[in-house]
Amino acid sequence: MRAFMGLAVLLLCVAATLGRVWPWTPDVPDKEAEKKVKFELYTRDNPEEPEMATVSELPETLKYFNNALPTKILVHGWHGSKKHTIELKNAYLSVADMNVFLINWHEVDTLYYPGAAARVKSVARQQGAFITYLVQQLGLRGEDLHIVGHSLGAHIAGLSSLHIEGDFTIGRITGLDPAGPLFKDGRENRLDKSHAAFVDIIHTCGNVFGYHDPIGHADFYPNGGGAFQPGCLLADITTGKCSHNRAYSLFGESINNEDAFLARPSLLDTKDSSFCSRVDTDADKVPMGAFVPESARGVFCLATRAEAPFGYGDEDVDVVTNWASSLQAKLMKLAFWRRRHD
Repeated sequence: MRAFMGLAVLLLCVAATLGRVWPWTPDVPDKEAEKKVKFELYTRDNPEEPEMATVSELPETLKYFNNALPTKILVHGWHGSKKHTIELKNAYLSVADMNVFLINWHEVDTLYYPGAAARVKSVARQQGAFITYLVQQLGLRGEDLHIVGHSLGAHIAGLSSLHIEGDFTIGRITGLDPAGPLFKDGRENRLDKSHAAFVDIIHTCGNVFGYHDPIGHADFYPNGGGAFQPGCLLADITTGKCSHNRAYSLFGESINNEDAFLARPSLLDTKDSSFCSRVDTDADKVPMGAFVPESARGVFCLATRAEAPFGYGDEDVDVVTNWASSLQAKLMKLAFWRRRHD
């Protein structure tokens, strides 16, 4: 059955190879992105109908924005369904009043993955400009800002920090399975722990659609961090995104249950494919997700269930890793990741 997913990965690799030689520039001019990247604000006063803004038409004020409340910015990934960010928004507003922005960049997204990856920096510039507006015009404070980005959205979250004017530091960035293909190392190219005071990562499809290496202050590897996540075998074969999207589900569950996902530090280097097979059982468990302590540092491992509720809570369950085939990993690295150090 893995052969089917292998074929899907092979086709993606072919698309990436074409992207290196195809005679067009897939980036989006900033002037176009200024008009098409939308910032949608939800609060408990307007939980269903967002207040809208773009960088090209910034309002003098936002009626529902309250700078005394925490601010969340949720950023979708490549052809990400709005359903996922809406679910996170609803979960957040169910536990507390806050400003929740959904960044909608679907109008500058593309079915062609290399093109979408090339547009990340342009979208990040718009997000940086919008955060500058919130800071300078509406009094947003760095310690109140938490950005949550999935896949390509994780890199948008991080790179936006490079475009915020003035002396401002983002309080926290959470990367939900940051995209791996076509992203070179370095803080100018992808999400990096230097982009915020605290950066935490949840890896669920490493070495296939997600970034495998630890890139945050705290990196969490449910079930080893790779495909196939529990319950995702059939869906990964047919659609290829179950494991990649599982990071959304795990993070969403943690908003309403801070002890759902308790992880232990790994004792092995992540270059070892079985690095989650040895954890420090003497160390305190660390909660993954919405309530991870910002003092957390290092690589953490945990097991999850195949269906919701995914968290085992305080149960001690051995981590069983489900890595994608070695052929898939080699193909992906050949087509995408060798460019990291170009």
